[in-house]
Amino acid sequence: MEKIWVIEDDESIRGELQKLLRANGYQPVEGQPCDLVLLDINLPGENGFEICQKIRRGASASPTEILLPGNRCFYSAAAFRKTENQCSD
Repeated sequence: MEKIWVIEDDESIRGELQKLLRANGYQPVEGQPCDLVLLDINLPGENGFEICQKIRRGASASPTEILLPGNRCFYSAAAFRKTENQCSD
């Protein structure tokens, strides 16, 4: 079962995402290790991009993929390697 870490400051959104993940066979977790991170871009204090960089630097076994949903865009951690982001119009 894939482990997904949801980093979201809005408790109701985080709870709904975790419920949706469980209903579809995923295991929401509260940290490392995980297979995927869903990371809010607009967090109080640090933004999602800064947190993404910390996760990548600080984890010996960082997740395979980090998605940062925001304003019709899904930025993947690959964006930090200068690759294309997936955005809708």
